Formats: sequence, structure tokens, C-alpha cells
Amino acid sequence: MARRPSPSRPTARRPRRGTATPARAADPGLAGPDRAEAVARDLAAAVAGDRADALAELERLYAALPDLACKGLCGHSCTQHVDASTVERDRLVRVHGLNLDARTSDGACPALTRTLGATGSCTVHPHRPMICRLWGIAASMPCPHGCTPTGGHLTDTDTLRRLLASLETGGHPHTGTRRLLEQCMADPHAATLMAAMLRGDPTATPALHAHLTTHQPPTPTERSRAGARGTPPAPGLQEPLPGQHGPAGPGSLSW
Repeated sequence: MARRPSPSRPTARRPRRGTATPARAADPGLAGPDRAEAVARDLAAAVAGDRADALAELERLYAALPDLACKGLCGHSCTQHVDASTVERDRLVRVHGLNLDARTSDGACPALTRTLGATGSCTVHPHRPMICRLWGIAASMPCPHGCTPTGGHLTDTDTLRRLLASLETGGHPHTGTRRLLEQCMADPHAATLMAAMLRGDPTATPALHAHLTTHQPPTPTERSRAGARGTPPAPGLQEPLPGQHGPAGPGSLSW
């Protein structure tokens, strides 16, 4: 006689990475400080999981960049403020104790070593943000020492696309930055001006602002939102360039 199969025991489903396990926070037996502590613990786990997912995606974006054999001679190119996504900034703080916005006596990136008579070197090179990784491989930011990437330099549009991908993945405190990049990607002339701005051309920022104010159509994101509201999107620049909010130098989009 065939044996009757025993009913299978239900198994707990493993939560996806980046989602908190609600068991303790939702436990009706917890109240007051215990419940608050459980909720805080769950939120911290969710944040840590989301950050790990974002870092993994950023590493994938880094790995897709063309290879460049760096000679280590470009320390003088880091003598200004450097921008980065929120997740990239947080990693520099956690791993290296470095705040990218920390002021230095000469205005250079705080990650740059200060060696008398030398150009200096990056102290966080393995964890440098996307904008630093684009230096030398982007046509808009060629290496002055002759280092060239495998397969040739990235075009201005491709450079902006990869930079935008890093900000979408890692987040950014300035909402105008994403819109600025989307506008430049949709307009070849704006992309050229942005490339000049990344190189440090002081005339590029006002020229880009003037161009976007009068010529740039709404981005795809704005057209989608306007369509959902049933109102036509307004042409031109909808808010000041991030560059109007404070001082910085080349390589920065929210200076």
C-alpha cells in the first residue's frame, strides 16, 4: 500500500535585499520603547540593504567603463571640488572617514595628498566616485599626460549618460542636477557646453545657462509628468543651474 505523503511544513520566506523584516516591529506584544527600538532596527536594516544594492549597481557601472592605464601623474587635476552621488559620498565617509565637502587650504579635493614638490595622489582611489573615473576616458576630460582608454574616448553624450546613471543609482541632494544632465543629453550643443564646463572652462557655465533658458525643450521626465497632469510642459529652464548655488570648480555639478 502506497504511503500517504505527509503534508509539507510551511517555510518562512526570505526577505529581498533592501527590505526590512517586519516581524519584531509588527509584533503586537511589543510596546513603548521596545517597539520603537524594533522599528528603528528594521529601518536601519532596510537602509543598509538598499545601500548595498546601490553600491553593487555602482560597481557594475564602474566595471563597464573603458580601461585606462593611469600613470599617476594627474594629481594637479584634482585641485577643485569633486561632486558625487549620495551613496558614493557615504562610502567615503564610512570607509575612509572622508567628507568630500571638507574645505582645504588650497581648495583641492580633500582626498588628495599634500606632498611638498609633488602633484599629490588620491588616498581613496579604489572607491573614487564616477566623475573621477570618467577623467581621462571622456573626450571632454582627456588626460594631459597622454593616457588613452581602450577603444577610444567616450563621447560627450555617453559621458553624461554614465554620470546620470551613477546619480540615479546613488541619489543626489540637488534635484536640478538630474534635470540638467537630461537636458544636455537631449541637446548636442548643451552637451558640448557641459563638456567644456567639466573641463573647467569658466565661460561655459553662463553660456550653458543662457542656452537652456531660451532653447532647451522639457525633458522626457517633465513631458511625462505634464501629461499625467493634463497640462502642457513649459519650455526652457525650469530652475537655476545647480552651479548657481555656490562656489566650486571643474568636475562638479552642484558647486
